[in-house]
Amino acid sequence: MATLALKSVKKAFGDTTVIQNMELSVENGELIVFVGPSGCGKSTLLRMIAGLETLTAGEIHIDGERIDHQPPSNRGIAMVFQSYALYPHKNVRGNLGFSLKHAGVDKTEIDKRVNVAADILGLQDLMDRKPRELSGGQRQRVAIGRAIVREPKVFLFDEPLSNLDAALRVHMRVEILKLHQRLKNTMVYVTHDQVEAMTLADRIVVFRHGAVEQVGTPLELYRHPANRFVAGFIGSPAMNFLKAHCGSGHVTFNETVFCSRQHTDGDVTLGIRPEHLKVDVHGQLHGEVQVFEHLGGEAFVHLTLDDGQTLVAKLDGEHHLRPGERCVLGIDPQKCHVFDSTGLRICTG
Repeated sequence: MATLALKSVKKAFGDTTVIQNMELSVENGELIVFVGPSGCGKSTLLRMIAGLETLTAGEIHIDGERIDHQPPSNRGIAMVFQSYALYPHKNVRGNLGFSLKHAGVDKTEIDKRVNVAADILGLQDLMDRKPRELSGGQRQRVAIGRAIVREPKVFLFDEPLSNLDAALRVHMRVEILKLHQRLKNTMVYVTHDQVEAMTLADRIVVFRHGAVEQVGTPLELYRHPANRFVAGFIGSPAMNFLKAHCGSGHVTFNETVFCSRQHTDGDVTLGIRPEHLKVDVHGQLHGEVQVFEHLGGEAFVHLTLDDGQTLVAKLDGEHHLRPGERCVLGIDPQKCHVFDSTGLRICTG
């Protein structure tokens, strides 16, 4: 285990700044997830930690020691890539042990570490196979095993599940979580998938345009997003945003008071999560069903409200609605979020 600290880290390509004065501390044994839209800088930052990209400014420390001037092989870091990066002519055993052999580690030690990694990841029956003979999930396990044998202080994962199908992604997500619970190593995981972030992370770092929007536990970000961007990024389906008004200290929508807010008058945005809506004849949201998606145990209804705004509600699978039907949805005002004109959250409920 190890601590990781980023101090005023900056990265620029010419006149374009992709990482802006990053400050972050990762605790011993923490699994922290970098999440954000494509192009926000999260993978660039991971590559800087690994030593695959140079810093424009700032420092990176592991266990209090500055490492950003050291070559990648001396940083105590192992990285798992999106593309697996396996040697096609080597079998699983050869791929697992290659970095150790290249580093001059004794054969007995190599065999020991390779077997330990194979046991952890369930690869013992695949040791003689070449990568072309493996499924996508098996190849990813080999890539992770190749990182394990190095016994690093810090694991880095760069969107390792993005090439897998949906069902296999869920399975591998669970396997990575089990791996972290077993090894207790410090891990930094990059993804654009907020579901991965919510299920894996001890803490999530939400990026936008090379800067941190918010850092917190998954539930902190879900319940108390700092701004509209975080609120819309965390949660699936995404939060609904409706135009509302604040006057005389009250936030109202369709004549319903959702919260009280002093010193804020004018237009605001009301944030409502799809899972907090329910069919209710006495509800505040009236509209027409556009699309109804039934998924068995749950259903999504896409509604156009009477004022022309749209939203999505997540209902239980007992509901059956048809396009064109009228629908009334209700919500507990205490479950709503309110954002001002700059996007900052100004109150909840």
